[in-house]
Amino acid sequence: MKLVVQQENLKKALAQVSRAVPSKPVMPVLSNVCLATDQGRLRLSATNLNLAITSWTGAFDSR
Repeated sequence: MKLVVQQENLKKALAQVSRAVPSKPVMPVLSNVCLATDQGRLRLSATNLNLAITSWTGAFDSR
């Protein structure tokens, strides 16, 4: 799948969810941001097991 997202929107969403990513994670999986799509939107989410942050931004499939 290939997505098209405005750079400024992606930057803002990543800045929001990256606050939940620990600088020194106990488990390596916690150092990531999850990206998923749903009905023309891109969902970014991250957690440190105490705090979870999710942000949505507009995106579309460029196929």
